[in-house]
Amino acid sequence: MPRPTSSTHAVTRRPRSAAARAVVALGAAVLLAGCGVRLDTPPQPLPTADAAESARASLVAQSLATAQLAEALGELTADEALADQVAQVADAALAQADLLGGQWEPPARPDTPTDTGADSGAGPDGGETGEAVDADEDISPQALVDGLSRAAQDAREAIGAAPSAEVADLYTAVAVWRAWAAQVLAHSTGAEAPAPQQPQVVAATWRLASVAGTQELIRGLDAAGFAYEYLAARAEEGSEDYLERARELRALASDLAVASGLAGTAQDPRSALYDTAGVAQSTPAAAAAIESDLVALWVQAPLPSALRATAVDGALASLLEIQRVAPRAALDLTALPGYPAAATDS
Repeated sequence: MPRPTSSTHAVTRRPRSAAARAVVALGAAVLLAGCGVRLDTPPQPLPTADAAESARASLVAQSLATAQLAEALGELTADEALADQVAQVADAALAQADLLGGQWEPPARPDTPTDTGADSGAGPDGGETGEAVDADEDISPQALVDGLSRAAQDAREAIGAAPSAEVADLYTAVAVWRAWAAQVLAHSTGAEAPAPQQPQVVAATWRLASVAGTQELIRGLDAAGFAYEYLAARAEEGSEDYLERARELRALASDLAVASGLAGTAQDPRSALYDTAGVAQSTPAAAAAIESDLVALWVQAPLPSALRATAVDGALASLLEIQRVAPRAALDLTALPGYPAAATDS
C-alpha cells in the first residue's frame, strides 16, 4: 500500500498520551479508508453564496442567457444588418460573462455523477444560469430588447453588492452596455425600450460622495461643455447642436457643484478656460471623442453605490449622443464601455 503524502494526510505531533494514542488510532482508520475501507464520514457541505456571490452569479447567468437568445435570433433572421447586431450582442455578452468570473461549478461529490450542477443551470445559490433557449420562448428583437433592459436594471441593483470599487466599476460598465444595446436595437428594429433617464442631482445624496471624486466629475463635465463650445465656434454646420450639448453639460456640472457644497468655494474645480489641444477639429468624430471620454469619466468615477445609478444614466446619455452624431450600423464598441482596457487583460 503506498505511503500517504503530507499533502493528503497531515499529522500533528503531540505528546505520547491517551489523547495521542487516540489520534494515532484515528490516523490508522484514515489510512485504512484510503486502502478501500470506507468510513461513513459525510462530505463537507457546499458553500452558501453570500450577497456578493449571488449578485455576481446572477449577472453571469443573465449574460449567458442574453448570448443564447441573441444567437438564436441570429439564426432565425434573414436581415443581415440585424444578424450583425445580434452577433455582436452575443459576443459582448459572452465576454462579459467571462470577465465577471464565469459560471460557478460545484466540486464533485462522493457517490454522485461527475456531471455537476453546472450543466443543469444551477449556480452556487441554486439560481439559474445560462440554459438553452426554450422551444416555446419568444425569439424576436422585442424579446432581446426586453431581456437586455431587465438585465441592465438588475446590473444597476447589483452594484450595491459589489465587494470593491473595482468591481463596482465593472458592474457599472455592464449596466451601461446592456441599457445602451437595448436602446440601439430598439431604434434599429422598431422594438420598444424604456426611455433613458437623464442624470439626477439630489443634494442629500451627492453629499455622500467624496470631495475628490465629485471634483473630478464636476471638472470633467465642465471641461466637456467648454470643448463643445470650442467646436461650435469652429463648426460650419451643427453649431446649435454643439451649443445645446455644451449647455447641458455645463448645467449638470453646476448642479453637482451646488449639490455637493463645492460651488463658490476654494474646492470648486471648475475653471474659466480648459486645454483644447486634444480636441481635433469641429467634426462629428471630435464630438464622439468628447462623449467617449465622458463615458469613462462616469463609469470610473469614485462614487458610492447610492450614486452609481446616476453614473449609468450619465454614461448612457453619452453613448446615445455618440450614436446620434456618428451613427453606427453595428454595436462595434467595447463590451464594457468606459471600463479600463487594462483591467480586462489577463
